[in-house]
Amino acid sequence: MGSQKVTVQITGTQRLLSEGPEVKTAETEGGRGEEPETKRGETEHTQLTASGIYSCRNGVHFVLYDEDDGEGHATRSTMKIAENVFEVTRKGAGGMHMVFRPGERWESRYDTPYGRIPVVFDVRETEICLPPAGEPATDRPGAGVILLARADYILEIYGEAVFENTLVVRVCGG
Repeated sequence: MGSQKVTVQITGTQRLLSEGPEVKTAETEGGRGEEPETKRGETEHTQLTASGIYSCRNGVHFVLYDEDDGEGHATRSTMKIAENVFEVTRKGAGGMHMVFRPGERWESRYDTPYGRIPVVFDVRETEICLPPAGEPATDRPGAGVILLARADYILEIYGEAVFENTLVVRVCGG
């Protein structure tokens, strides 16, 4: 199958489990001394919609899209989605490689302007809905959704469980 233009919708829910270790960020290094917006036990929601390119090769689905953090820093993201796993590789500002496979822990590093921060994704559950084998993704009925992927995981920073997360990715035709 060739590639096609798509809309990528990513939503996230993040609940702060602990204050975690002190990590230098643009906010703390800038000297503003502000308290974090999210307090322990509170939930924060995020949403991103981006244009991207979708393709499928040998039963593996690929989605490429660019993000802008609002401050002129671009991040190129590539998703690789198969029947029981999905991966996200981010290059640029906030670079990282994430693998979401149920019951597995994935160690990675989060690139920041102040260096790399070691992180672990402790994946609790995933759900992946793909088009039926051999059927073009655009022929699927229902709201133009080509594929859907969800992961529930705990994010550890410097070995401490800091966030409980749910990540949902919807890829929609044109």
